[in-house]
Amino acid sequence: MSIFKFIRESVSKVASQKGIGENKAFAYWFLEQIEELSEEDAELTVLDGPWDAPRDTVYYDDEEATLKIYQFRYGQDLNHIIPPLRQLQKAAKIEVAKLPECLELKFIIVTMTWATDVIYKEAKKSRKKLTTWLARNDYMLNADIEVFDLKKFAQIFDKIYGIDVVLKYKMKPMIIDDSILGLINARVFLEHMENDQLLALKIRRFLGFRKGSVNWQIRQTLEDGSYRNRFWILNNGIVCLCTDFKEMTNESLFFNNLTIVNGVQTISTITKFLENNTAFREPIWVFAKVIKIKENDVRCAIEVVKASNTQTPINNKDLRTVETSHIKLKKWFNDYFNVTYIYKRNDFASHERPVVSMKELAQAYLAYWYEEPHISFGRPGTIFVKSSYYDRIFPGGDIDRYQRNRDKEGIITFLNERLLPLRILSKIKEEMEDLVTKEYDQKWKALAYHILWIYGVLCRYEKINDNSLLLGRCDLVVQETIKSIYDALVYFCKFERLEIPNDLKTPRFAKKINDRNLFENSRNFLKARAELRAILRVRD
Repeated sequence: MSIFKFIRESVSKVASQKGIGENKAFAYWFLEQIEELSEEDAELTVLDGPWDAPRDTVYYDDEEATLKIYQFRYGQDLNHIIPPLRQLQKAAKIEVAKLPECLELKFIIVTMTWATDVIYKEAKKSRKKLTTWLARNDYMLNADIEVFDLKKFAQIFDKIYGIDVVLKYKMKPMIIDDSILGLINARVFLEHMENDQLLALKIRRFLGFRKGSVNWQIRQTLEDGSYRNRFWILNNGIVCLCTDFKEMTNESLFFNNLTIVNGVQTISTITKFLENNTAFREPIWVFAKVIKIKENDVRCAIEVVKASNTQTPINNKDLRTVETSHIKLKKWFNDYFNVTYIYKRNDFASHERPVVSMKELAQAYLAYWYEEPHISFGRPGTIFVKSSYYDRIFPGGDIDRYQRNRDKEGIITFLNERLLPLRILSKIKEEMEDLVTKEYDQKWKALAYHILWIYGVLCRYEKINDNSLLLGRCDLVVQETIKSIYDALVYFCKFERLEIPNDLKTPRFAKKINDRNLFENSRNFLKARAELRAILRVRD
């Protein structure tokens, strides 16, 4: 199946499930599957009303203090990308109240077309105008524009993409099998930095020039003439991928689909130095390792990215998919529960069978068993970054031991523990469609992960340890008890004058409930506990 057809089918499914048009469904699908927002957070992020304003979705990433403004173009007309690029300043003015708390303002144009150089040049011009406007109005923050086109989707789901470029070497490079080692003139990247394909697999954005930082030291080295010629000695260099290369001369090679996977900070600092020193014409030599891989070998690409970034531990959901634990889990879910486990972006599932996704499983597990619903709701990507979260949910040692010992009972217990929170969450969302009926109350849907957390707490209060029993009756449990829990949380939010959904993204919400001992004092929670005991016949 082509990447285009895959996206179309995925978006059509979302549109059918939510009863909305495909243009809007495209936004929901992108935010959940690519940006990895929770379903509830995405619902609150997509703006209502006609989509002719210069922003379709506004999301504040409080972890990085970044305001993200999205424009979605589901059609394939390239000309439809230009207008939103020219309206960035207007969009920024609409969100002006949020700018003082930001370190970065980022615009993301998402399109189902293949972006051209015309689009990238327009984006560069728009960014320059926007930066000027921000500076004039005393907003001290970075501004960035990303064009997320069909090539980027292909890179994520199917193929490797980069830029076609000639690299000039200080001397003839070493070519060992499919790797090229040598000193390149980094000047060449100056004209390509605005092209997202150059950094198609980057896992860190440019971090700026905070005094004392690595980037600040790199810039100091460049600005000091006595050190500049020795820059390549003092710098670790860069790592790139390509899909093909050929020799042009002894000192130059032509590369297809070259993309930088390590050394983004180095190249970004060099290009900013060159932008600010236009009279400087000398080469800047950087050591580069370029590895040739097959165009569709995304797995290999991710392994290289992971290996080349081990100096600073960085993990995300895509990097985790190369771990063999998920291959075992996929087989176990299939063999023991007839369930399809999806852990890669480009995995496909049959419509006839239940589906469990790695991301949703992790979110539900963390909220239910480890009582951190604010992470599941507000920052699900963090689960795959922090080993303290990830290793709890996907303990590789335990998975290997069950497999090695052919421990059927251990495997089923392991899977039950992970299916239970997901099944409860699914029923919570279903019931909340009826509980939250008024349009102005839609924000209360954001409580889903906190309600899931409550169920975990109540089960532990009532000493309900039989996950298999609870899994078999969880639909009835939620159906009979959710009204009491929902009413208790809504009353609590209003009484405490909490801001929903923002306060759900911090641990303060759960802490306040615990501090007030509401699980033992709230009439609604006590009612829910009694209903829970009755359904599961748990003795006092």
